[in-house]
Amino acid sequence: LTVRLVSMQSEEIFRALLSIEKMIQGPTFDEWRKEFVDRNVQHFSFEDENKLIYTDIHKEYEEGVEKLIEQSLPPGTEMEQLMMALPEYLESSEAHREETARTVKLLLEIGDFKDFREMMLYAKRQKEEESEGGAEENITNSLSGGGSVFEVGGLIDMCGLLAETGAKEEGWVTVYTNKWMRIDKKPVDEKLKRHKNEIFLRGVMTLDLSYKECLDMFLFFGDRRREWDTNFRGYELPMGGDAIDDDEVVLISKLDFGTLMHMVGIPRSLQVKYIRRWDFPRKGSVSTAMVPWDVENNSFDEKSKVLSLKTNTIMPHPELPDKSIITTLEINRLGGMPKWALNLLMTATAPQLVKGLEQRYIAKIRKSGKTLDMTPEGRAKRAKGAETW
Repeated sequence: LTVRLVSMQSEEIFRALLSIEKMIQGPTFDEWRKEFVDRNVQHFSFEDENKLIYTDIHKEYEEGVEKLIEQSLPPGTEMEQLMMALPEYLESSEAHREETARTVKLLLEIGDFKDFREMMLYAKRQKEEESEGGAEENITNSLSGGGSVFEVGGLIDMCGLLAETGAKEEGWVTVYTNKWMRIDKKPVDEKLKRHKNEIFLRGVMTLDLSYKECLDMFLFFGDRRREWDTNFRGYELPMGGDAIDDDEVVLISKLDFGTLMHMVGIPRSLQVKYIRRWDFPRKGSVSTAMVPWDVENNSFDEKSKVLSLKTNTIMPHPELPDKSIITTLEINRLGGMPKWALNLLMTATAPQLVKGLEQRYIAKIRKSGKTLDMTPEGRAKRAKGAETW
């Protein structure tokens, strides 16, 4: 057995991971995971303390996943074999093969108590929101006018104003700040709230990218986006149109944010209407809106659990041509999260995502001279349907 453990080849490990991947994608694992979460989620609370029962539940979770993995392995492959050979495999380039990326993430995450606890708390919050769903008002028509910030144009106007003036009105509380980013939150007025947990989140970022590079990184949708956006897995245009040329288009973006988070409700795709308003709030800038969209009814998706509305304003840095300033404004339902969880999201997740995009863009696009001009003037040079020009 010892010889076999040492000589397990990368292709054997790859085939074992493919078998596990098939199991993860199948109904057996999904049914087991849902039953486990439903049975145990009531034991978890948003308090900072870690209760002893959490450890017992995590151990049961590990044992359950390991049993399902063992049952899914190819004939002749033992669980002990795989676990002995896996560390060296993960250090090699083979570990990054797309076909088994989800399985590798799961194997790394199942033993992490922190990841497990966050998964259970996310599931708890989702269940609480579902139980409150009947009390929410129908807001489908709120996007059609009236000047409310919940109307798309109103939110773009508000974001543009914040970007143009740098205003720091009363009510904003800074959640996180560093040398290049500040994130603030503000309660939504009770008279305007559609859900008790809705808050405004505003971000102001200075990126080490020129204005055209920023436009390319944020606004381009196509296969080359995967070079810098590791969460992006492709897109569809369910209502037709062109994701590059059209300044108003409905997209289905395919995403990957990690196995555990997807298992408890973070969607693997987002249906959004994407809107761009050029030369706003000033000439040579752009403001955009990303609206959750119900493709079937061609209307605002009021049932979205992750996103309500999100807007961005991108403008050149007023003094440094190799930098840009991004202002983001969104309304979401993170207000119900405990302070420690919101701070974790703001101080870890958001900065890492944005800085990761920037660093990969510089390494893979700027240094190879592959930046595309996404301004209206630049796109005018593009042949219809082309990914580069």
